[in-house]
Amino acid sequence: EKAVETAEFTELLNGFLGSLPQLSRRIFVQRYWYLLSVREIALDNSLSEAAVKMRLSRARAELKELLIKEGVFYG
Repeated sequence: EKAVETAEFTELLNGFLGSLPQLSRRIFVQRYWYLLSVREIALDNSLSEAAVKMRLSRARAELKELLIKEGVFYG
């Protein structure tokens, strides 16, 4: 049962990442997979730290909305 849930969550997350614009996806992965700092991400992508923070905030909000819609997260 846990393996099925993990596979379903992985599919959901991959679909979410695929729906993001390329730059937002790269920033999201750099932050939450590679654990880079906002400063490192900003320098790597020629963006301000504020721009990186805004893209991350919007992506997190979209992910939360999706998880609530799919019944994975409540609240």
